Amino acid sequence: MAATFVAENGETTIKLEYTALTETVISVVGDAAHYLFDKGKGDHGTDESPIVWDDLTNQEKLDIVYDQIKQEIIDKANTYKSQLAQTTARETEAASKYEL
Repeated sequence: MAATFVAENGETTIKLEYTALTETVISVVGDAAHYLFDKGKGDHGTDESPIVWDDLTNQEKLDIVYDQIKQEIIDKANTYKSQLAQTTARETEAASKYEL
């Protein structure tokens, strides 16, 4: 897999590429998407008009995986920021403790 930043006109696009045999790509993406779909990710439709796994296109399966990857990246960044803020707060508090 290759990952690159592409900057243009003040915006940056992240490109993640994965190249393998079509059968392998479809299998990996499909299995990952199926796992996520079973956990409630993706569009399941409504009670009146449910969407089942077998109705999904390959693109819809890829979209489920993409949405999960994007969310995990954001979650990791937010976790880092939170941990950094906690560390800074602890260090600040330790430096300002009273001593007699």
